[in-house]
Amino acid sequence: MLKKIAIASLCLLLPVLALAKGEGYGKTTWGMTPQQVISAEASRANLIEPQKYTGNMWGKAQINTVTIGSSQYTVNFLFDESDQLVQTNVTSQEKNNAGIAELNFENLNQLLTQKYGNPLFKGKDSVTWKTPDTTIELSKLIIPRVVAQVNIRYIPHSRVKSDTSNL
Repeated sequence: MLKKIAIASLCLLLPVLALAKGEGYGKTTWGMTPQQVISAEASRANLIEPQKYTGNMWGKAQINTVTIGSSQYTVNFLFDESDQLVQTNVTSQEKNNAGIAELNFENLNQLLTQKYGNPLFKGKDSVTWKTPDTTIELSKLIIPRVVAQVNIRYIPHSRVKSDTSNL
C-alpha cells in the first residue's frame, strides 16, 4: 500500500517539477547547466571561454550563428554562480548600420508578435512579451557612427522579480 502511495505521489509531483524549471530559449529550460544546454541544442551550441556579464552572470555556451528572417544573430547562454541558466541573449551580428538595425528591430517585433501575441509593453526602442515562464525583451541601440545593434533577452520571471524587488 505504501509503495502505491509513493508511486502515485511521484506521478503527481513530476509534472509540477517539470513545470518549475520553465521554458527558456529554443530547447532549453531555466536552471540547466552549460552541458545540458549543449545537449539540448544538439550540434548548434558549444561551450565557450567564460565571459563575465553584469549581474554576476557568466556566458559559458553559445550558438555562433542563427538566421532569423534574413539576418544573422549570435545566441549567448548566461549562467549564475551555481552554473544554472538564468538568461539568454540573441544579438544581431550587424553592429554598425542603423538602417539594418531598424529593419531587424521591426522584423523581430513582427515575428515575436506572431509567436507570442501582442506585447505587454511597446516603446520606441524596446518591446516586451511575457509567457508563463519567461519575459522576452526586444531592444535596439543606435548611436550614430558608434553602434547599431538589436538584442533579444529571454529571462525567467523569477529573475525579473528579483531584479525589480527594490523598485
